[in-house]
Amino acid sequence: TSSGSISGNAATATKFSTVGSNYKGVTDTSVIGQMMWKNYGNNHTIFDASAGTSPSGSSISNTNSTSAWTGSYPTLMGWNGSQTYGVRVDRARLADILTTRTIAGVAFNGSANISLNNNAISNGAGYTTNTGTVTTVRAVTNGNSLGTSNAISTSGSMTLPWQGSSGQYVNGAGNLVTFPGIPQGDITAVNAGTGMSGGGTSGSVTLNCTVPVISNNNQLTNGAGYVTSSGGSMSSWVISSDSGSGTITNGGTMKIAGGTNISTSESGNIVTVTNGITNNNQLANGAGYTTSVGDITGVNAGTGMSGGGSSGTVTLNCTVPVISNNTQISNGRGYVTSSGNTTIGTSTNIG
Repeated sequence: TSSGSISGNAATATKFSTVGSNYKGVTDTSVIGQMMWKNYGNNHTIFDASAGTSPSGSSISNTNSTSAWTGSYPTLMGWNGSQTYGVRVDRARLADILTTRTIAGVAFNGSANISLNNNAISNGAGYTTNTGTVTTVRAVTNGNSLGTSNAISTSGSMTLPWQGSSGQYVNGAGNLVTFPGIPQGDITAVNAGTGMSGGGTSGSVTLNCTVPVISNNNQLTNGAGYVTSSGGSMSSWVISSDSGSGTITNGGTMKIAGGTNISTSESGNIVTVTNGITNNNQLANGAGYTTSVGDITGVNAGTGMSGGGSSGTVTLNCTVPVISNNTQISNGRGYVTSSGNTTIGTSTNIG
């Protein structure tokens, strides 16, 4: 025990060294309470938590840390100056397993090897170890458009050959169907007639009209003797009517006047003549037409008649049959129908 002031290390400072090459045999019997946690520096240390207290004296769990381990947390390794070595921890205290688990009936605690072969596992799903007797595989399809493929015994590609011909197609069920026949026409040739050219016996044919298109009357022969004058220098026109005639000189104006119940109008160089008669009371009744509707209100059919009516044009028909032969009449007088000779008595006087 020292009663004086001590600065720096203790009097036995030779117990520790900061050089990694000169501590052997010097610190072998030394005890430390904490180790440095290199990754984070000051205030980060590694300590023994078996007492359930932290380095500062607070209560902590001695079985589970507050934060789970990650790669930046303390990791113990050996070091020989050039490489790292693994550090072994007493396996009996490697972990506290609350409930022992098993794989294939073997406890997962390192007491025995765990087999990864399916013969060590209970076959709960009913898998079979039978490898079967299949030696080849081939493919088939529904329908008849594809044939059966080639067989594969070990490896390779299966090919499904198409069936049918160019005159068939495949329907939705995968079957071959023959294309329906295309109707053929009866026309075997198109010939050009009078005034036409072109035509043909196959494919798409074209006919052309060889008659020239008439766009001017000077393309025609003037068989009717039409005048081709465009107006010339005619100086006047004579206008005739039932009541006389008049002359219109070149550049003059002809007036079209209306008469009784007749009016005229002009619009856009078009003269319109309108008949103003809309009712027969505007006309003289030269034919003696009457507006009287008459006194007869109905025509009835009497004995031997049919038809009649009360409006419009009515018709009466005679219902008595037309007699054209005496066989249609009852023989009330006892007339003889014989057409032969009849002898009456021996007298010659018939009166």
